[in-house]
Amino acid sequence: MAPKTTQGGVSEWNEAYEKFKRLDQAAELANFGRSNIKSFMGQKFGFQHWFDGIGGLYMEGVEKYATTEAEECEKMIAIVRKKVYKELPIKAKGKNGVLWDEEALEWLENALRRLEITVRRFNNAHGYSTRSASVSKGLFD
Repeated sequence: MAPKTTQGGVSEWNEAYEKFKRLDQAAELANFGRSNIKSFMGQKFGFQHWFDGIGGLYMEGVEKYATTEAEECEKMIAIVRKKVYKELPIKAKGKNGVLWDEEALEWLENALRRLEITVRRFNNAHGYSTRSASVSKGLFD
């Protein structure tokens, strides 16, 4: 079957714009959550938003990852997901707020940071990033 045409040209759908829009939204969610990991916003804590944002970044890039890269991320995600949604870094909840397990929260913050760095590194290696500094010096080339 021949491809559909419009006005004599081949009509193709380029998903690049949509993919980068989703990557941007995922990065925005991760940044939002990272900005205050203890805050409770929209039925979730900041660290949960951070994790969800990282998950979005991962899902948009994983189809380009090598098997070993995907496996590395999956292992990290499984460990961190358990801490983010099942073993919350909270000692107690009360009407006056939350008593945090600061040691567990520090572990979680470090794990989320390592996971985000890993996912962003793999995404960058597979073309899901901004232009390289070697290509552009910045805004005012």
